[in-house]
Formats: sequence, C-alpha cells, structure tokens
Amino acid sequence: MKKFIILFASLLLIFGCKDIEEILEKKIEIKSLSIPLFENRSFKTGIEDRMTNTVIKEFILDGSLEIKDRAQISLKGKILNFEKEPSLYDEEGFVSEYRLWTRVELTIFDNFENKIIWKDILEEAVRFVPKTSSLAKKGIRAEDEEEAI
Repeated sequence: MKKFIILFASLLLIFGCKDIEEILEKKIEIKSLSIPLFENRSFKTGIEDRMTNTVIKEFILDGSLEIKDRAQISLKGKILNFEKEPSLYDEEGFVSEYRLWTRVELTIFDNFENKIIWKDILEEAVRFVPKTSSLAKKGIRAEDEEEAI
C-alpha cells in the first residue's frame, strides 16, 4: 500500500500528467519538494505520522528530489479512510488473514503560484497474516498491523 502511493506520487512528479508537463514547458525546474504532515480523517490514530514519514524516506532514498520544509512544490496527503476487515478464517472460525483498506487524497501544490497542479484519490488494499494466525504457525510470514501499513 505505502509503496503504491509512493511510486504513484513519484511517477506523477517525474513523468506526470498534463499539468506537470506544463510546469516542464515553463522551464520550472523542480529540485525540491515539501511534504507536510498528512491530514488524518480516518479513525486510525497516528497513521498520519507513519505514512508521512514513509513517503519522505522513500523520496530521500530515491534521491531525485531534495526534501525541504519549504519548497515551490508540495505533496500534500489526506488519509480519508482506513479500515481493517477479516478476509480469511481458519477451521475454528478465528481470523487467519486481514485486509487493510486505505483511501488517500494526494495533492501536488505549487506554493509560489498558489494553485493545485494535480489532485486525486488513491485507494489501495493490502492483506496481512496476523502473528496470532494459525497460518503463522504453518510457516507463512506473519506481521502485525503496524508492519502491514
């Protein structure tokens, strides 16, 4: 899930949509990016810190853009929804696998022009096997919810 958001945002910044091509045509060179703390409108407390930090780390690892507190372009995120639901049960009726659903609104914003360049809602689901699952006892890689995020 987090890699999907990071990859999608990175690709848009680098290869982008029509509006990003317009920036390139205006010869505005994007060398830095600010990523403010994502807004959390879900019921999952603390997810905004984790998701923001993960996105920042991925951009730092990518190295194509410098991450700054203030930059011409900002990547803003709003976590709209986060749900955890059982997706698989074992023979005794215990949950063996969960599905995490996340909806995030991403906005690429030009701070100098004070305008939105691109905005879209991304929805992604990821499955994970909890450490208490009977599948974990059979050798399937298990993780807790925080690791799956």
